[in-house]
Amino acid sequence: MAPEKKGHTYIQWMYSIIVSIGFLIYGLEIGWTSPMQKVLQADTSPLGRPISTTMISWIASIVVFSSAGAVPIYSYMANVYGRKWMVVATTIPQMISSSIKILFPNITALCIARTLTGFFSGGVFVVGPMYVREISQSDMIGSLGSIQVLLQNMGFLIIYLVGAYMEYFQVLYVMAAFPVLMALLMLRAPESPAFLVKLGKIEEAHKAVAYLRGLDTDDKIVITEVEAMQRQEKEFQAMPKLDFISILKDKAWRRGLIIILIIFTFHAWNGAFAIIAYASAILSSTGVDFGISPELQTLSFPIVSIMASFTLTAVAEKFGRKVRTRLMGCVVTHAWISGAVQLFAYAPVADAFGLPATFILFGVFNLLGAIVTFYLPETRGKTDEEIQQQLTNSPKKKHGLVFNVRFSLEY
Repeated sequence: MAPEKKGHTYIQWMYSIIVSIGFLIYGLEIGWTSPMQKVLQADTSPLGRPISTTMISWIASIVVFSSAGAVPIYSYMANVYGRKWMVVATTIPQMISSSIKILFPNITALCIARTLTGFFSGGVFVVGPMYVREISQSDMIGSLGSIQVLLQNMGFLIIYLVGAYMEYFQVLYVMAAFPVLMALLMLRAPESPAFLVKLGKIEEAHKAVAYLRGLDTDDKIVITEVEAMQRQEKEFQAMPKLDFISILKDKAWRRGLIIILIIFTFHAWNGAFAIIAYASAILSSTGVDFGISPELQTLSFPIVSIMASFTLTAVAEKFGRKVRTRLMGCVVTHAWISGAVQLFAYAPVADAFGLPATFILFGVFNLLGAIVTFYLPETRGKTDEEIQQQLTNSPKKKHGLVFNVRFSLEY
């Protein structure tokens, strides 16, 4: 009798890392303004003339503003054309953006390019987590999902490093390579098994799960997973088609939405966007001489963030899902808009009131956010019905607050 095949997980890790290159690119783009602000405001600006602080604010925040508009588009298209091909499609606006910045070095072209980067970013934050979740086995969803945060922070580190040593156009060439690499590597990726089940391609779903798990198509684990996807698809299709007004009329859904919006608001105004985008200028303004340039000092920010990413992965399960609530996709548009407003407002507010007052404001938001976190209802280990009952303080209803990730993305 042949020994039972145990399978492996490296295929899941490999494609999760490939998809997460999109988050690395996002980190590069958000952090790009930090080393480039001084270059763009110099008399020898590669854009032909020095640009104002207000224009820097627009250049920094336009990525986040335009990301909000991309969310519903990618959510819809991912459910029509598939997760894999929409991951590939996200790289197209980023490739165009890189080409525009290299070929047309002027302010107008730069704003257009940054807008396209926003469309790329919005797509990555919608389709990337969706694809990774749907190719992951249940006991690895958290670990594989944490790769996205890790690579985003690595993007900050890379752009700070190359920005400190390379010239303007050299930095752009480095950044242009990543979306091409991501697209090429994704061409051989399997489609999400859950999407294949949605299309009724059950045999292909078996092959995809078997490939991702390193098992045979007739393995019991593969069959069980696909059957679970089929049951979930039937339950999802049986759900009533709800509009936004109907959702707000339900007490549990309404309270859940309010809680998530509050969480995202505190997160958007915690100052992280401003620190990443203006790190070099912030350190220069302190007037403290550490013996190294501000551009190199900024490396401490992403290094600490990367360490925090590893720590979060290790402790998230111990502390439950309160720590991970920002990953919920249903209010990602609110998050983009709030982050963009904070990023755009930072420079004029800092100029008007000074850095101390600005960072005291950020500190207040962080403190209030931490306090609110302690009063959030815990969802770890609870069913959808239990969560709904906890939010309504009333008997269980037919449908839970969060049926699955697809509900929040499709509706």
